[in-house]
This record gives sequence, structure tokens and C-alpha cells, in this order.
Amino acid sequence: MKRKFLIGIAAAAFIIFMSSFAIISYTEKKIADDIWKQLGTTEKDGKYSISQSFLSGSLFTFSLKAAMNMGLGNRAAVTTELLNNVKQYTTSPAFQNDYKQWRNNFIKSFNLVPPVTREQITKKKITETEGVIKTYENALKNTTDANAKKDFNMALEMSKKQLAEYKSGKSAQIDYEVNQEERRYQEIKNKMDEWAKQNPESNPGLIKQRLNEFLEATKGIDYNAALVERNGKKYFTNPKYEAKNAYWKMAFRAGKEVTETARTLAQQWLKELN
Repeated sequence: MKRKFLIGIAAAAFIIFMSSFAIISYTEKKIADDIWKQLGTTEKDGKYSISQSFLSGSLFTFSLKAAMNMGLGNRAAVTTELLNNVKQYTTSPAFQNDYKQWRNNFIKSFNLVPPVTREQITKKKITETEGVIKTYENALKNTTDANAKKDFNMALEMSKKQLAEYKSGKSAQIDYEVNQEERRYQEIKNKMDEWAKQNPESNPGLIKQRLNEFLEATKGIDYNAALVERNGKKYFTNPKYEAKNAYWKMAFRAGKEVTETARTLAQQWLKELN
């Protein structure tokens, strides 16, 4: 179970929830010596979780019920030690290389290609329509059925008229397809640009983004908020609190000692980055 004790809205959220739900019955000196062991994971897996938290901004959580059965200990010290590990790892060349590769690959996944031009669409339409005309002309030569000939002639005339429109440069169909291509391109580009904004190219920019996300998600927590249990699950009695996002609620459960320690450390880290 402990190996699943990994949380991360960003790195700071990872700090909060790992430190609040894992561990904790050891001295401050011992924290520095075997932090990963006490968290029930390995240094490799712990750093992987930190990396994933920063890269994806996702939230890894574990059983609150199991965590509640653990001792409390010095949560503030654990939070501080975890933040030190996070800072050390996320500023390392290894993480920076991983982030650069991950970011480049993700941007490629948007598959942003330039819109097909009017000239390209027109050329394709003309080629396709000329092929259709030849098909109808051959069909007319090879049929003796009067009704079939009538249908082929009608279709042939429509195709020739369409071909003339394409060649004239005044085709509503081509206008429509050009607009669709431009819209497709712009929609994908907007999504890619928004994602790139949320995942800055520079490593310090990414850290700032994640820390700001954490601070925004965990602000204004009422640690004395009342809860009520219904069907084995606890709910806030205040509808305003119950409507809060999952990050806010997890920080509430982590408790004031952990959450406020992490918020203070996150604010200090931001000042250093600025």
C-alpha cells in the first residue's frame, strides 16, 4: 500500500500529501537519513513520482483510510525534507533533460501541420472531377439502356458544371473546405499554445508554474471546517467547501501543519526563482 503513497498536483502537492499521509514516527535527524524508506518507497521511485508530478501536473493519491491509521510524528520536518529533495532533483541536469524531451514529444503529439492551401484543394478537386467525367463518358459509350444513358448524361452535365466552377476560382465548395482547413489548424494551434503556456520551455518557468498552481489550489483552507458522515463517507457541512476541487480537499485532510508548511516553503522557493 505504501508504494502507492504518491501525490502530486505539482511538486509541492506531492510534498504535502506524501508527508501528511505516510510515515511518521521518527526523529528529525532520522528524516534526513532515510526519508524514502520512511515513505515506504525507494529513492528511484520517489524521484520518478516527483518527475511525473511536475511533468503532468497530475495528482497521485493513496488510501486516506490506511494513512489515518499511521502515526503523525513531525510532519513539518518531513515536509521540509521532502521539499529539499524536490528542489534538488527538479533542478538537476537529469530532470531538465527529461523535461525537455517530454515537452518536445508532447508538442509533436498535437500533429500541427499547415492548412491545405486553396491551390492544393482546387487542384485536387479538378483532378477528382475530371476522373468522374471520364468515368461517365466511358459508361455512356458502353451502355445501350436508355434510362441509364439519361442518368449518366445528367450526372455528366453536373460534373462538367462543377469542374467549370472549380476552374473559375469561384467555388462555394472550395471556399468551405478552405475555411474548414484554416479552422482546424487554428483550433489545434490554440490548444498547443495553451498547453505550452502551462508547460513553459524553461525549467525554472515550469517550476514557477507548478508552484503557483499549488498555491492557488490550496489557498483559503478552513482547517476547522465541520464534516458530516453519510454512508461511510465524510462530507463538508458547508456546501461552499464541498464544491471545492480535489486538491483543496486533500490539503484540508493533510492538515494545517503540513499544508501551511508546504505553502510557506513554496512561496520562499518562488522568491528564490524570481
